[in-house]
Amino acid sequence: HQTGKVNLEEVQLTAKGVLEHNPNKARYHPFAYLNASTIRKAVGASTIIISRAGATAISEISLWRRPAILIPIPESISHDQRTNAYAYAHTGGAVVLEEANLTPHVLVSEAKRIALDPTLSASMAEKGANFATPESGRLIADEALSIALSHEPQSTV
Repeated sequence: HQTGKVNLEEVQLTAKGVLEHNPNKARYHPFAYLNASTIRKAVGASTIIISRAGATAISEISLWRRPAILIPIPESISHDQRTNAYAYAHTGGAVVLEEANLTPHVLVSEAKRIALDPTLSASMAEKGANFATPESGRLIADEALSIALSHEPQSTV
């Protein structure tokens, strides 16, 4: 669970209380931030991704081929996350839970609904996988080079 530096201590204290008697408490690991290695491990162990809806996050979820629950940052703070979330959800790869409507019960219910239904999970992963373009960086670079070269003076030799 990537919490951000500001929220880490509060999340750790909350988790300690909530999970005190839970037999699976050793499976919960909050981090301020995840580096590339830790992200790979977390994704490898994941069944479902619960995330904000930044463009990079959604692209990564698509490439990871995992079903997702997206919780966009409210419009008053970020004007693109809601649009991103619904665009991705339209593929069938995710469900969107608006923060204003979010309760622990709703989140747990949706996570269980997806994670405990292998057919639904596989379908969401497959549908979402077509959203990102893995070669987009190369395609943009190729086009930029093509445009730049088209403006080069032609040799008369």
